[in-house]
Amino acid sequence: MKLEAYGFIGDMRGTALVGADGSIDWLCMPRFDSDASCCALLGDRSNGYWQISPRGEISASQQSYRGNTLVLETEFTTALGRIRLTDCLPVGAPHEVLRIVDGLEGAVDVESVLSLRSDYGRCTPWLRKKANGNVAAIAGPDAWLLRSTAADEIEHHNVVSRFTTTSGIRPPRLLCQKANRT
Repeated sequence: MKLEAYGFIGDMRGTALVGADGSIDWLCMPRFDSDASCCALLGDRSNGYWQISPRGEISASQQSYRGNTLVLETEFTTALGRIRLTDCLPVGAPHEVLRIVDGLEGAVDVESVLSLRSDYGRCTPWLRKKANGNVAAIAGPDAWLLRSTAADEIEHHNVVSRFTTTSGIRPPRLLCQKANRT
């Protein structure tokens, strides 16, 4: 994907680039100069990414910022309906990426694949599903927590969620929080 197909989100500390396909292919937290934990922009998918998008064929996607903010909205149109993916790094929150999917029209099947990799994509974290449904990821001194209202599963060293959106009903919120273990 070309660089101009990415939207920028940040919280004045960390940054992320979100593609028009709903994929975060660059994510540095907690600071701008931190090692990237999603780094597909510089390599390929094996270097880490977090994609949320409709399953199946997408006929159109469009990105825009909400008002005068760094809250990025990506709207997808499919044969079955439309959804909006809202992305931000909340200011003042403890180093987190917040992603919300809203159904706008019809019923659309959505898939989220979180493929965290630390040290610019060189280290695959150990993933563990906790009793409360959250997923913890640990790689050396780095740790993340995925809090989601979706039914998350661990598949091939990735956290995968599948759900269906319908108009007017807000499906799962997905939030990934970064913390240092040291």
